[in-house]
Amino acid sequence: MYEPFHRIEGNNLYFMSDKVRERGLGFLCDKDGRLLDYDGMSYVSLGFHTHTFLNPKRWRTHALWNTGPARTLLPVSEAAFQAMTLDFNRYILDFLSGMKDCGHWIRVIEAPPPSPRFFLLRFGYSMEDVLVMDALFRTTFAEELDKRGISYLSTPPDLIESGFLKDSLLASDVNDAHHANSKYGVLMLQHLCRHHMGLFPVEQTG
Repeated sequence: MYEPFHRIEGNNLYFMSDKVRERGLGFLCDKDGRLLDYDGMSYVSLGFHTHTFLNPKRWRTHALWNTGPARTLLPVSEAAFQAMTLDFNRYILDFLSGMKDCGHWIRVIEAPPPSPRFFLLRFGYSMEDVLVMDALFRTTFAEELDKRGISYLSTPPDLIESGFLKDSLLASDVNDAHHANSKYGVLMLQHLCRHHMGLFPVEQTG
């Protein structure tokens, strides 16, 4: 989502990406790319993903000021890092605000916590460094959602170990530093259902 991928016409939001329109036809959008209307809550997993932002190519010459590599690389202030985070997510934030403005009731699902396989760990960054950068990225994004009046659903603490995704929830491909496995998906879906039922409790009858 590194370029504009939607437009708004009146109270309707349209996807401009052919790929999104093709994949989402019938359940996400119609043939014209118009986001379908839903009666209830729409859950969206966008914006909290740090793996791409923490790509080593981005952090080979610069480093967040309070991480180890900043001793030898050009330091980046916390304010600059936050500005980078918001710029990185600008089209996603525009999309989420667009959904809200068009009358969709949305909640953003937090992405899986960082993986101990993050490529940045191969380039002089410690696990603590990754956690510091990951936390600042997520906090910055969450605070921006708060400002826009958009709610989000955090990852349950029991899926996290020492700040990272639990080993038992890592993808089976050892080279996959970004995704969790299906067990994580099941646990997050259960978490989402419990959260949703808390918002909309079912009345017991009989």
